Amino acid sequence: MTTPPSNIKQNHYLEWLADGVDPGIIALNVRSVEGELAGVDGEYSLPVAEFLNIPITRGRWINRKGFKDWGKLNRQDWARSASGWICRGLDPQNNWQEMCWGCFKADSPWIDCDGDKKKPRKYEHPQGEPTRAFFLKVPLNVWQRVADRYNVPMPENIVVDSLGSAIGFWAWVLSEEIPLIITEGAKKAGALLTAGYAAVGLPGINSGYRKTQESSGENNYHLIPDLKPFATTLNPIPGFQPFDGRDIYICFDNDPKPTTKRNVVIATCRLGKLFSDAHSTVRVIQLNGEEKGCDDWIVAHGQEAFEKLYQKAKTLRLYRITNRVPSFTYEPDLILNQRYLGELPRTESGLAFVKAPKGSGKTESLDKLVTEAIGIGRPIISLTHRIQLGRHLCDRLGLTWISDKDPVLGRRFVGLCVDSLWKLNPENYRNAILIFDEIEQVIWHILNSSTCRQRRTEILKKLKQFINTILSTGGLIIGLDADLSDRSIDYLLELIEGEIKPKPWICVNNYKPETKTKVVFYDYRNPSRIVRKLEESLANGEKLYICADSRDGTFSTTGLTQKLQTRFPTLKILCVDANTTSTLGHPAVGFVDKINEQITNWDVVICSPSIGSGVSIDVKGHFDKVFGIFIGVIPDWEARQALARVREGIERHVWCAKLGVGFVNKSIRCTNYKQIVSLLINNAKYNFIRAELTPPSQNVDDFLEGHFEPAHIKTWAKYAAEINTSMWHYGECMFEGLKEEGCVIEVKSDNELNRKLDEICSELQALNNRECSDEDYWRMSELCEERERIADILDREQNKDALIRQELKSTSLDRKETKYKNVSKVPLPTEEEYEELASKIVKTQKEKCQEQKYTLDQMYASAVPITPELVKKTEENKYYPRCLLDFFRTHNPEFAKLSDRKQISHQLECGEQIYLPDLKNITLQVETLNALKIEQWIKPGVVVTKDSPELLSWLEWVLGFRKDIYKIFGINLNNHVPTHNDETVVDPIGMLNRLLELVALKYTSEQRKGKRGEKRLRTYTLDETLLNDERVQIFPKWSEKWLDELLESQAEANPLIWSEKCITMIPCPADSNNITIQKVLDTNSEVLDTNSGVLDTNSEVLDTNSEVLDTNEIYSPQPVEKTWAKQLQEGAVVRWTQKTGKWIIKVLGTATAYLQCVDDSWQQWCWDLNELVAD
Repeated sequence: MTTPPSNIKQNHYLEWLADGVDPGIIALNVRSVEGELAGVDGEYSLPVAEFLNIPITRGRWINRKGFKDWGKLNRQDWARSASGWICRGLDPQNNWQEMCWGCFKADSPWIDCDGDKKKPRKYEHPQGEPTRAFFLKVPLNVWQRVADRYNVPMPENIVVDSLGSAIGFWAWVLSEEIPLIITEGAKKAGALLTAGYAAVGLPGINSGYRKTQESSGENNYHLIPDLKPFATTLNPIPGFQPFDGRDIYICFDNDPKPTTKRNVVIATCRLGKLFSDAHSTVRVIQLNGEEKGCDDWIVAHGQEAFEKLYQKAKTLRLYRITNRVPSFTYEPDLILNQRYLGELPRTESGLAFVKAPKGSGKTESLDKLVTEAIGIGRPIISLTHRIQLGRHLCDRLGLTWISDKDPVLGRRFVGLCVDSLWKLNPENYRNAILIFDEIEQVIWHILNSSTCRQRRTEILKKLKQFINTILSTGGLIIGLDADLSDRSIDYLLELIEGEIKPKPWICVNNYKPETKTKVVFYDYRNPSRIVRKLEESLANGEKLYICADSRDGTFSTTGLTQKLQTRFPTLKILCVDANTTSTLGHPAVGFVDKINEQITNWDVVICSPSIGSGVSIDVKGHFDKVFGIFIGVIPDWEARQALARVREGIERHVWCAKLGVGFVNKSIRCTNYKQIVSLLINNAKYNFIRAELTPPSQNVDDFLEGHFEPAHIKTWAKYAAEINTSMWHYGECMFEGLKEEGCVIEVKSDNELNRKLDEICSELQALNNRECSDEDYWRMSELCEERERIADILDREQNKDALIRQELKSTSLDRKETKYKNVSKVPLPTEEEYEELASKIVKTQKEKCQEQKYTLDQMYASAVPITPELVKKTEENKYYPRCLLDFFRTHNPEFAKLSDRKQISHQLECGEQIYLPDLKNITLQVETLNALKIEQWIKPGVVVTKDSPELLSWLEWVLGFRKDIYKIFGINLNNHVPTHNDETVVDPIGMLNRLLELVALKYTSEQRKGKRGEKRLRTYTLDETLLNDERVQIFPKWSEKWLDELLESQAEANPLIWSEKCITMIPCPADSNNITIQKVLDTNSEVLDTNSGVLDTNSEVLDTNSEVLDTNEIYSPQPVEKTWAKQLQEGAVVRWTQKTGKWIIKVLGTATAYLQCVDDSWQQWCWDLNELVAD
């Protein structure tokens, strides 16, 4: 049908028809309009203006002829002259009557002018009215298609009006729970309805929800009223989870523009989450190819092809994983599609970034630039995050590698690990070329690596100075990465001083190899099956390259090496990790520097992430397969980097954990970077207040704002959020990432056998539930035989896997025990010997053990012998930080404050700024534990059961603060929350032990209480062996050390470096004698909902007005010795013979006391006890 109805112009009708919309849908929903129409009695109607709510001044006249640039006309004149089509749908809020709201598409659209930019409005909607959704009228034949697709009967006696509209379609869709597709635009909805799908159109991708802002500033999102009825799920049984709701499909445009892609992903995830929260099952249809919208896609490929996309729609969870907000949205200046980059266009100054696939010669593309720069004496710096990678790059580019111990004076063509950046003077590298190879990992290393922590603020300060010095003197900064993202480019731009930022030059190589690499993906609970395949390959004479992200666990590089050397003693097997490359005499020392020359000497090479990026293994024909075993220590993109070190496209075999272990510390596993930033700032703020770390005259918010660099914190949080996302969905991220790189994936698993087993069991059950014929009995016999056969296969395979795992686990435990014993028995080095050991790059195993033993001895203040048990507790159970927290909890609260003060002072002294992710916030943790009254359970002799009323009452009270506990300690207590109102705390003893674990304590079972034959309760008491472990000897030593430091700090009025010039001298603050500890978080704070990841402003917080604790209960004064003033005690008022006035003894040492003036809390001194007289 090409003849339009009388109310639709031919061109408008053909436009809709060309987009695959049924003629009946067009006739029912579209009408053509003119801007100004003559009426009776000389009056004019203005349908466009009236529809769009544009006020028209009567009597105005306009000559319609000759206007080409509508931007020169005012809005009224345009509305008078515009023509086009209007589309309306039905109104779900008005009993499915025709909706007044709709959209208008002008033949000559209004032009929005913004300076020199002119953007036509393709679609217009009534101004001043909230946007709605398009529920198009449908003819009976379209309703029939939808009913047939979903196999749902149509109602009887459907009424069709005079225009051909089938009345009740949308009410039927709503009541029958018909799956719904949500798309953008009325025409796309019409095309989907034509194809037999129930589809609703939105005027824009963000139009399915509204945003409201709470008083706290937090944004809340909710579905628009038109969509809410389709998200409603009945819950007929109180106390049970609601039934799954309607299937919702989201199908937005496939726009290649990076910024648009980013917005589509955000809108899809946001809309999908709102439906998902209402218990709908949400899936996302992703279009491919050149067509942007689903209407064009269906016209180009057909309805059957679209049905395949519909069937393959990803769940919202998988969509979010595989479409993590596109991290690269910059418009490239140069787009390539070639195997190797080759020589790039010359860029002499400014910022330049290259995003290209792994193995495309990113580093080689710099050869000529670097050679010419060296030839004219232009300084060059190459920054890397790994020593092995850095040395390798320096060899390739002809630069001098600088280690931590090397002098740098006068060296102009250098490569170094970013840990050493503080040693360089930016003024010596004016007009230099600064190269970040693997820039994403370099920046993350600077911001998060433990090796940078001691000098991080100084490194960050130097980094900013280098960037500004180089760019201001005509230098060039280059960033290279296969996974280049906005965050690294944004970070460097934010570090540039001044409001005007240089425009970066960007090259993107979109090449994908024509020959796709085969990947065998092992979908099993643990890596045992891939280890068996690995052994099978070696038994067949194959040579293997193996990468693993664990260095010393069960399936680590060390464990695999040990197993393979035992199984294949004649093979030449090399392990390359941080330990072997720094062990004197090991063949891995220097291996990476000449990797392509030496790698052919080995049958098996097993590598850790120490050569995960930047190293290129270019030899061909040597290795037969690449194996990867990843438990999730590193993010999925770094794991794929490790697999790609072998450039040859040989077969890959990969196993990875479903849930990673490498969550970022201090981020509470959150995946929203804004919430992570909020968490860091709030925790720091509360700690500053409780530890009295700010100048008395300055507000803590103002102080924090002036003493940290937002770019560092924001970028750290962005990286942390993405890494946490990878860890939460590690297996899926890895799988989808390999697919995105163009690999052909074969999945190996037991899923098919388990599925067959389930089908057999279901059929047997069905046969057992009915009267069986002889044929049925024969069938049951066959099914039983098949069941036994499949079960036997599964048992055999799983038993083999269990043996592999047990063997590797046993050897791992033996290896660790041997290491602990070796550390314990080596001689303890002196300080001078330790300094000499620490300066060595390559050491013997004995020297490494000596170095570790000295470190442990210093940690524990030489108070206890370094036994194998202590080494084990420190390495495996976080004994040191937990023991230290218990010390601060049970001793003078000024010690915790001094600890925080020292860390802040060190950061400010090094880099004149505070770096929030490194702050330990000891005072905040100590005061929170005390506020939670945990002390009552740390007493010998307390006996509890899982039903003890006092324990349950306390745990229920603590659960009210679980979100605050999660924010401060990272402990998620949600699993202990009862699911029903009449239930008690879930696993109360487990929850108690999770809290006590913070201070390295726990309750253990004693016996079952009750008479024989009756139900007996198990009793629990505090494990006194833990309470009386090494801490009994360690705490007095620590106390002595911290008291000396406290007295020294107070005596010298130790300043914090609040400003560059250290102008403000702030004495160590102290409270009055009766020190009280209030709860930590105020009632205005925001709390993080750990289930949804959304800040919940209605949750309970720790109450600052509740009862307080007296520190005298947990802190015993030091004994006064060698003085005649035995009556002097802490809190006593004294006279000081050298100074008039009355003073309070705040801290009492063995021969000195710290004093505070009664009349002036800021007058504080430290003085000899012999000169004090009790008042």
